[in-house]
Amino acid sequence: MTVELTVLALVFAIVLGVPLGVLSAARRNSPIDVGTMVIANLGVSIPIFVLGLLLAYVFAVTLKDTPIALPPSGRLTPGTIVEPLAACGDSNRCPGRRARSSTSCPNIYIFNALVTFNWTRCSVTRSGT
Repeated sequence: MTVELTVLALVFAIVLGVPLGVLSAARRNSPIDVGTMVIANLGVSIPIFVLGLLLAYVFAVTLKDTPIALPPSGRLTPGTIVEPLAACGDSNRCPGRRARSSTSCPNIYIFNALVTFNWTRCSVTRSGT
């Protein structure tokens, strides 16, 4: 989970930060430059534990019934069982995929979905189904 969070945070920072930095440098002392400086200074000066609680509140409570809502705790919905990548290798549920060794990374869900080209069936199944 830590590797996934780190990689996704890095991708987010590059995709959002680099264009905003270039735009701010190109339009010095404009409202865009001032806005990005304010956001950057707030991000640096707010303690991580406060920012984490604030973002958890925003995404779990304020944005509750929207497509970008996140669960308030935990990674998956209760009752969800994650199948290891190796267990999915010989199954008919993942067509076009060769079997992998049992030394794969079964707890890195995004990596498993990318390797199997399957975002729903191999990575996560509901218990009782």
